[in-house]
Amino acid sequence: MIKSIRLGYMTINVREMTAEEAKERGVNGWWDYENATIEVAENLNPQVKAEILLHEILHACCTLGNVGLSEDDEERAVNGIAPVLLGLIRRSPDIIDQIHSLASEPRQKS
Repeated sequence: MIKSIRLGYMTINVREMTAEEAKERGVNGWWDYENATIEVAENLNPQVKAEILLHEILHACCTLGNVGLSEDDEERAVNGIAPVLLGLIRRSPDIIDQIHSLASEPRQKS
């Protein structure tokens, strides 16, 4: 699994938590702003692990973007967006390269 990601102004560490840690916490993934860490349970199949990682990245986006949703509303939004976005990435893998290419081009003056 990837060791870190750059998101906004942060470098976020990514680590796998043991099955015991996940069971103890009652979660398969966790976003920890104070420690700039995303954790994903190691015992998940790859497809579930991908969705959990994306889910936690979206929580980090909400935090860093100061979205301001209640905890329940944020969870509902992330639960809805993560599988749809993951489906896009799975079915149209070139989209990430296309977005990266477009975002890297110099801005045209109006």
